[in-house]
Amino acid sequence: MNFSIIHQKHYISSVIETYGFWKNASGIRISHPDRDLAVARRRNFRQYPIKAGNVLFDDKNIIISNFDDIPETSDSFFKQDMPILFSLLQSINATLQLTVYDYHGYGVINKSTGKIIMDGMIGDLLSEKIDIASTMYLTPYRLNLFQPLSPIDFWSVKFFLKRPSLSYVRDIYILTLSQSVWIATGIMTLLFFFIIYLVLQWEARGEAEGQKENITRGSVRRITVSDTILLCFEALCQQGTLIEPLRFAGRLTVLLLFLLFMFIYVAYSAGILVLLRSTANINTLNALLESRYEVGGLNKTYIKHYFESPKSGILRTLYVKKIGSDSYMDAHHGLERVQEGGFAFFAPIVVSYKYFLKNFTNYDVCALQEISGYMYMKSYPAVPKRSGYKEIFKVWLLRLQETGIAMRAKVRVVRKPQCNNQAGIFQSVRIFDCFYVLLIFVYGNLIAVCVLILERILIKYSGTKI
Repeated sequence: MNFSIIHQKHYISSVIETYGFWKNASGIRISHPDRDLAVARRRNFRQYPIKAGNVLFDDKNIIISNFDDIPETSDSFFKQDMPILFSLLQSINATLQLTVYDYHGYGVINKSTGKIIMDGMIGDLLSEKIDIASTMYLTPYRLNLFQPLSPIDFWSVKFFLKRPSLSYVRDIYILTLSQSVWIATGIMTLLFFFIIYLVLQWEARGEAEGQKENITRGSVRRITVSDTILLCFEALCQQGTLIEPLRFAGRLTVLLLFLLFMFIYVAYSAGILVLLRSTANINTLNALLESRYEVGGLNKTYIKHYFESPKSGILRTLYVKKIGSDSYMDAHHGLERVQEGGFAFFAPIVVSYKYFLKNFTNYDVCALQEISGYMYMKSYPAVPKRSGYKEIFKVWLLRLQETGIAMRAKVRVVRKPQCNNQAGIFQSVRIFDCFYVLLIFVYGNLIAVCVLILERILIKYSGTKI
């Protein structure tokens, strides 16, 4: 019989396991071929203490009696990581020794040597003071310091915003009709303008020459260009007109003009009603950058680090133009601004979903959008480079995901809010939706006053009218 000796630590007695049997005829015969790998054989740590590290940003005095049922806390990563770490150590029959840190660690430059010294949880992981660290996002620099394990498909960090109304990002008053319809409408308006002007001039000239008609001479007046323009606008707005043609040709032309604009007016009114209550999608960082949305982030160390790290590209441009150093705030204030609209907030999904479930109506939930940015990758637990537990932890983390234990821990932390009625994406008409209407009203009045002043000047000095 052959044995293998497993030595854990100097103060723990060695473990002897049966490896196989030796026969002179056939040689060694392994007892359990399927357990030839050390990972499969060495799954029982016999309550050996494993030093684990995790980060608590706010709730320093949180009391934990059961890692499967962590109390409500604003530290989302702690709440989502601990059930997994605890289940991992339970799987290998190890004891958890938890060390809590204030932050993950991003490196401090030693002024005397000029070298980067890692601090926080990563610093202790690098010096092998802890055996395993909770999940963190990877960077090229971090990959040189420790060994990441199997990724945990947990909630990430994203931008949250409410879908803006279409009028907030597009000019819906032009969008209502296609370009070809606008061009055709303009051409027809000019065509009718010239035809009506010529017909009315012909009527006025004929009456002035003394043609006999069953009308009074006092009802005839000279039609000007401004009268014809006003007639076209009256037809366009379906408001009727005081200009009455005297002959059949003029009346038929005006009737066709009003009939044309009646169909256009009906189609435009229906289209504008739908577009006023429609929403637009902002699905990319480029769209967010070009929009009128303000942008902010959660006031946490790791959020600031990922905001400020990019030196070029769209992420850097977004930080410089939209975020800056004064756009950090707590989760309640940031997500409250998201609910009001016109604001995008970068925060962990766990924190955000809890706020949405508690404070958002179905209307707000249906209008929500998520955009990935800055943190695209999954989060990874990590061990020191020379750790002897690397393969064991990696295999058992995969097994936790395969058996559904990791998913169970995930859904127990928080669930994504669901939209129960797609009608919730419609938004009420607000004052900025009528911006162009108000603009037309203001500029129209200014132009009218200017024309009035110009007309009075011309009448006073030359006796002519516009």
